[in-house]
Amino acid sequence: MKNYLALGCSYTWGQGLNEPDYIPPSWEKVEDEQHFLVEQYRYPTLVSNGLSNCKPWVRYINGGANHQNIQYLEFVLNQGFRPDYISIQFTEPCRCMNLYPWEEEKAYEIYKNDNLGFDDFLEWEKNITTITTANEFNYQFGMGLPERALDIYHQLVHIQIETLNDNLNKFRSLVPKETKWCFITWPEEMSPSYDFITPPWDNWISDSFVNVGDFNSIERLQSSDVERYRVSHKDTHPSREAHELISKSILEKFNE
Repeated sequence: MKNYLALGCSYTWGQGLNEPDYIPPSWEKVEDEQHFLVEQYRYPTLVSNGLSNCKPWVRYINGGANHQNIQYLEFVLNQGFRPDYISIQFTEPCRCMNLYPWEEEKAYEIYKNDNLGFDDFLEWEKNITTITTANEFNYQFGMGLPERALDIYHQLVHIQIETLNDNLNKFRSLVPKETKWCFITWPEEMSPSYDFITPPWDNWISDSFVNVGDFNSIERLQSSDVERYRVSHKDTHPSREAHELISKSILEKFNE
């Protein structure tokens, strides 16, 4: 049997997929019933079902950060686990509460140059973990921070891409050449096709990114049709139909 490792945040976990049809039969069964519906409809299950004789291993953190998934990948590879398929869903770059030490040092330099003390930086960093797009970031913090609010956001993306490039190249050398990789992103700002990105993703990583339908990110897909691709107006997580599109894109990449 082959193994498929899917890494991501709540978008990979399947947050909200239980809500459309879910009516709890009793308090005792709420958790089991919810979990069954989430597992049934989320894209890692759909991808695994589309692969021949393959077991899904899903590692997620609701509200988790990109570096946490990279740290987990490093851990399982060091333990000798060698997945046949690996997909990583990148999440919001503002989720950097537990940066690698060198990332935190770089990030602090950005804020120090804007006359923000380190305590201000930590408070600001804690608050922005709920921001979902660069536009929302700029809107909510543009008045409370220096004019460089959006530029700061972009620099956070740069820091993460540098670290991700280095680590993914290291991990690639640890797995068999036959291992298939796939990258997908929730925020558009992490996509290789996003204009401002410098430094760029390494070529093999960029080539392993997939679109969702006609869009370079889950964010753009959802913006195209909120009713269709979000769980609800109150819950912006991907709908069942969005998970189906994500799984189709990943399967096409794995089957190349």
